[in-house]
Amino acid sequence: MFRIIKLEPRIVLSGNNTPPHEVMKDPLPGNEIVIPIFEQFQGKTAPLSVTAGHETVYDVSRHIVDDDQDTIRYTLDSVGADWMKGTAFDGSFLKIPKPANSDAGNYEVHFSASDGHNDPAKFSIKLTVAANKPPYENKELHLPGPTNPLEIKAGNNDYDLSPYITDDDQDTLRYSLVTIKPLDTNAAADTNWFKDVVFEGTHLKINSTSIKADGYKNYAVNFTVKDDLNENVSFSLRVQIIPNLPPRENTSNLLPNTGSPLSIKVGSAGVYDLSSHITDNEKDTLTYSFVSDSANPDWLNKCSFDKDSGKLTIPAPSASDMDKPYQIHFTVSDSMNAPQNFSFSVKVAANTPPHENTSTPLPTSDSPLKLTVGQAYSYDLSPYITDDEKDTITYKLAKIEPSDAGTSIKWLSGAAFSGNSFLIPAPPDTVQDKLYKISFYADDKFSAGTSEPFSFTLKVLQNSPPYENPDKLLPGHGAAGLEVFKGSSPSLDLKQFFKDDNNDTLIFYPNSISPLDGGGTDWFIKNVAFDNKGVLKIPAPTNAEVGK
Repeated sequence: MFRIIKLEPRIVLSGNNTPPHEVMKDPLPGNEIVIPIFEQFQGKTAPLSVTAGHETVYDVSRHIVDDDQDTIRYTLDSVGADWMKGTAFDGSFLKIPKPANSDAGNYEVHFSASDGHNDPAKFSIKLTVAANKPPYENKELHLPGPTNPLEIKAGNNDYDLSPYITDDDQDTLRYSLVTIKPLDTNAAADTNWFKDVVFEGTHLKINSTSIKADGYKNYAVNFTVKDDLNENVSFSLRVQIIPNLPPRENTSNLLPNTGSPLSIKVGSAGVYDLSSHITDNEKDTLTYSFVSDSANPDWLNKCSFDKDSGKLTIPAPSASDMDKPYQIHFTVSDSMNAPQNFSFSVKVAANTPPHENTSTPLPTSDSPLKLTVGQAYSYDLSPYITDDEKDTITYKLAKIEPSDAGTSIKWLSGAAFSGNSFLIPAPPDTVQDKLYKISFYADDKFSAGTSEPFSFTLKVLQNSPPYENPDKLLPGHGAAGLEVFKGSSPSLDLKQFFKDDNNDTLIFYPNSISPLDGGGTDWFIKNVAFDNKGVLKIPAPTNAEVGK
């Protein structure tokens, strides 16, 4: 059946206002426009598809136009069934209520469109209601079965089942647990964890803290899924209980044993991290506890754990504990299983005495420590003497020997150790170019000490006198003389014009002040001030001194 709405293009005569009309190439749903003469203006639109259980909102404005650009008002005329009685227009939007599955079929909605100038134009929309389909299992992603069960491990398990269940109508689905059925003989008695299984939305949540580590167990979880229009649909999936295993020794990093015990040095307390030796399949949080042993000495039974990190603090043993094997016992708990017992071997070894640092040897006669006449020196020995256990080292002077017989060592009578530093008095000029051998002991309190003392050689160098700074010559020495203006009394710091390679403190003494021509005055000469720190104070010149 065909219905011709109008011809386009059309001719408007006398400026008459025309009513709204249907777009020929895009008619309302369910309509077809055929114009044999003007095929380019033909159009056909399929009926509006509506799914049971879903409200429909459809904008008709794309199909209705007004050539005069008038505002169009839409009014519902009639509907084809009782379930459609709530149908109404909101502007150009046609709102159709939710049909039920029993309403599946074809319907028509009649409405009017008015531009306020002409009689309302009559239109209709055809729609087809399809029954709502129940949810079903995804054909490409099946629920976990016997060959690929969901693994339920100790702790909180959360599985989203929405990828396994499909609903073509995009309905909101409600999941409900029905039963959990044991599938193995050893699983039948273990039902305590059932009470911890719930659905939250599409998520199957299982808190398996009550699962025991007594083997793998298989269960069928039966549940239903429902939308708003259809009956419950039953589904089933397979789960497998994975036992929680207790902590165990790391096979790739075994605990120290009698063949390769942990070495503890006399006098050295230590912190030993055991966490790398213990592993847990489920990555559970582990707690460590020390276990005392009556067979161990008191000092060893005073070990203590940082229970969360697995770090064991072992007290310092004494020399009487050397060369004896011991076992340290501890437990590790994962809170799921009984605490597991572990032990490892330790052996007390001698404390290594301090020794000379091979990469930084002490000064020798070939490369002595150099001192300058008149300068005291503090010599830090810590870069040269090392201790493998990082023990505190104390130093003691053994003897001082000059390289030449008869050379005085009296000036070194005040030499002494202060911590790691050897304090050396300032040498007098009478011992310049002399070599001295300083012998000393280094003790860490725990080892037997050194059988032979350490030694280093020092040499006293001549103190070089100060000299004029070649980069900043005194005024008048290859440079312009100092200008002093009448009425001003400047000061001149002479230290800037001198250097001292030994960084000695310079003391300045006045020698003489002489005029360079015959016109100088005694008043000027007598009033120039000079202090031993090198500051020259010049009095304000008078007319008699100008130009001199």
